[in-house]
Amino acid sequence: MDTKNTNCPCPNEACDNHGNCLPCGEKHEAAGNLSFCKRGEEIVDSTPKKNPKCACPNLKCKRHGDCAACGKNHGGKRMYCTAKDGSFRKKLVDFIFRKNKKKMDAEKVAEKKIYFHEDSYCMIEIISAENYAFCEERARQSEAFSEQNRTESGFGWTDIFLLKEAPKPLKDFKIAVIALEKVLQSIMKKSDTVYTDALLIKDSEDGDGTVRCKNTAAFVKDNLQVFYEYDDEIVKNIWLDLYVDTSEDKNFAATLLQAISQIGDLILVDNYKNQVVALSKEQAIHEYLQLLQK
Repeated sequence: MDTKNTNCPCPNEACDNHGNCLPCGEKHEAAGNLSFCKRGEEIVDSTPKKNPKCACPNLKCKRHGDCAACGKNHGGKRMYCTAKDGSFRKKLVDFIFRKNKKKMDAEKVAEKKIYFHEDSYCMIEIISAENYAFCEERARQSEAFSEQNRTESGFGWTDIFLLKEAPKPLKDFKIAVIALEKVLQSIMKKSDTVYTDALLIKDSEDGDGTVRCKNTAAFVKDNLQVFYEYDDEIVKNIWLDLYVDTSEDKNFAATLLQAISQIGDLILVDNYKNQVVALSKEQAIHEYLQLLQK
C-alpha cells in the first residue's frame, strides 16, 4: 500500500520523510520547529498552525490540517492524503463528505485560475538584451507618433501605432521552462490555468466570455503577474501585468525583475510607457518602478 502523501507541499523532495507525514511531524516536533506544511513558504514563530493544503474533505475533524496528529491517529497509514486515487477508502470518504469535497475542488480551481486581458498580451514583455537598440528606437518612434496624433482634447489619438516585432525572438535563446520556474517559484505562486478573452466565441469554456490558453502558465503575487508561453519546454514569450501602487509593490517588483535577470541577459520593454529597461542594472529597474508609482 502506498503510504506517501502525494500532495506533500514541501520542496525538499530529497528528504527521507518527504510525503511521510507522521515521521516528518515527529522529527520537527522533537526539534522544536514546524514542518513545511504548517509554516508554508514564510518563516513564522513556533505557534502550531494547520496545513492549508490539507486535501481531506472531513473539515470538522479536529486533526484536519494537523499532519502529525492525523498520522498518529491513523497509525501512519490509510490517511486520506496517502490513499491512492480511485481507492475504495478515498471514494468512501469523498462520498461521505461529498459537499465539502465539491466546495474544496471548486476553491482549488478558482485559486489556480488566472486571467489576462487580450490587449495586455506582451505589452510589458521580457526579451533578449540583443534587442535593446531596436526597442529604444521603436520607443522613440512611438512617442513621436503619439504626440503627432494626439486629439485636441488630449484624451485620445487619431491613429494607431503598429508595433514591429523585435528581430531576436525570445524563443531563439532556448530558455528552458524549468529555468524560469526555478527563479519564480520561491517568491510567487504558480497557476497552470490561464484564461483570456473569447468575446467572439459564443460557447466559451466557462460560459463567461473567456477561453483557456494552451501552453501558457503564470506566476502570481498580489498585484504582480508573470505570464509565459512555451513550446516543447522552451519559453516562447514572457510578459507581465504590473500594478505598482505601494512601496511594497515596488519592492517586490524590484525583487521579481532581479530574479528574472538571473536566467539571461534580458530587458523589459514597456510598450505602454515606451520604456526599455536593462534588467542587469538595478538603478534602471529602480527608475522604471519609480515611474510606474507616480
